[in-house]
Amino acid sequence: MDTVGGGGVSVNFVSVDPLPIRGIRVLTVRIRADGAALAGLSSSAGDGRLTPRVAGTYPLEQAAEAFLRQAKGGLRGRLVRVP
Repeated sequence: MDTVGGGGVSVNFVSVDPLPIRGIRVLTVRIRADGAALAGLSSSAGDGRLTPRVAGTYPLEQAAEAFLRQAKGGLRGRLVRVP
């Protein structure tokens, strides 16, 4: 927790919650595989019921450029890495 400033937020993807200190809020996200839900989202996107906002696409070999663009902030949408 030394990397989080006092009063900040730490989001974790682990099964053990770290103890909150210095006013840091600790949020733990539990993830489980759900192929049916993912297939449903894919279907919704494919038929136009779900329209994700895409700010740009980058081929995998330009992943570093995509990371730098994301770090600048101000995007309206997600950056998509494509093969």
